[in-house]
Amino acid sequence: MNGLGVKASRELKVGEVLRVRKGTHHEIHVVLAFPKSRVGARLVGDYVEDKTPDEEREKQALAKETMRSGPVKSGRPTKKDRRDWEKLTR
Repeated sequence: MNGLGVKASRELKVGEVLRVRKGTHHEIHVVLAFPKSRVGARLVGDYVEDKTPDEEREKQALAKETMRSGPVKSGRPTKKDRRDWEKLTR
């Protein structure tokens, strides 16, 4: 927050700059206002301004593309997979 590390319990103020790490990149947001009560996720953008640089967005897109092109895991191996593995290791 404003270039400093802070605890989660720190209260925000209007105008503060937040730098949030999301995976491999950082997002930068500025607090514009606070709602009077709880609001839906679609309305959060009315209270926060996104100042994330284009380089960070490109880094995020590259990371997503890299994840898509990687090997696909099917989850837990089946009995057949285990038996095939045992045949290879004998």
